Amino acid sequence: LGPEARRALRPGVVDAGLGRAVVAARYQRFGGGIDRAMAVEMDLSLPDDMLTKVDRTSMRHALEVRAPFLDPALVELALAHPAAAHFSLRQGKRLLRAALRGVVPDRILDAPKRGFEVPVSDWLGGALAPAWEDLVTPARLEEVAGLDARVVASWRAAHRARRADHGKALWAVFVLCHWHRHVRPAAAARPAANVVPFVAVPRRVALS
Repeated sequence: LGPEARRALRPGVVDAGLGRAVVAARYQRFGGGIDRAMAVEMDLSLPDDMLTKVDRTSMRHALEVRAPFLDPALVELALAHPAAAHFSLRQGKRLLRAALRGVVPDRILDAPKRGFEVPVSDWLGGALAPAWEDLVTPARLEEVAGLDARVVASWRAAHRARRADHGKALWAVFVLCHWHRHVRPAAAARPAANVVPFVAVPRRVALS
């Protein structure tokens, strides 16, 4: 957890453990620095965040999306190179840029990175503002274990006044409160026999 997220947690929650020891043990074999960061990105961020968003968004609009850079043979080739071959202090994706130099125009290869972030900061300050007021109430924040309602309120005030951009943190609170209001009660009322047990789905790319 980053410093901003830690401030929203009540005292004692972080010390109680949020899986840090489990994550550290899982990725210990990858050493440290860039190698470990790449392992975490491939094992967690890609399947549980980025690819999930791409899949849901594309299917919603009847689009068929492919991820050619995740071809197993290409991934294995990339992982066979040391971290220094992938990054420098001034440039990332060094292998990819070198391989495509002369094939793809330099103006594209040397352009700065442009992401496809969801504009949650704008949503929370505009279209989703009424939904926030209805959903993220002081009473609900007190019910959600671990959250400090005063910190969340200070984030919200600073965000609305444009003194700071707390979009990501506020979005996490918004989603958590939505789960607490709509999903949690239904799950609690469901008979135990109908609860589908968690199954660890094997990743397509083996990090070994």
